[in-house]
Amino acid sequence: MTAKTGNPTGRPCVWNQAIEDHIIDQMSEHGRSLRSICRDDPGMPVMMTVLRELDKNPAFVARYARAREAMADHAADDAMEIARASTAETAAADRVKLMAHQWYAKCLRPKVYGDRQVISGPNDGPIQVA
Repeated sequence: MTAKTGNPTGRPCVWNQAIEDHIIDQMSEHGRSLRSICRDDPGMPVMMTVLRELDKNPAFVARYARAREAMADHAADDAMEIARASTAETAAADRVKLMAHQWYAKCLRPKVYGDRQVISGPNDGPIQVA
């Protein structure tokens, strides 16, 4: 399925399976943000086109959610690499990078990388008290 309409930036609003797969692959395998993919990769639609597709395509929503979880894992892995490579000379700059990666991982996957432990019932629902 391919849809085309105009947009203010002059790029066509195109959507097809290849575009969806590229976005998911870049997010999942490389930890890239949607913004950077849409901005930097040739043939990609503007970000608003992707957001509109998320509004109407439940299958893409599920894949996108999993890809964002993978992005959090990339951020956590990157933080560990920075920490391992840190030296006395680079410690101050590395601290800023570490904090950014940690913050990003927490935003994308708060239940895994957040500071606060959240307790919930079955299927992330409320706790039932008998």
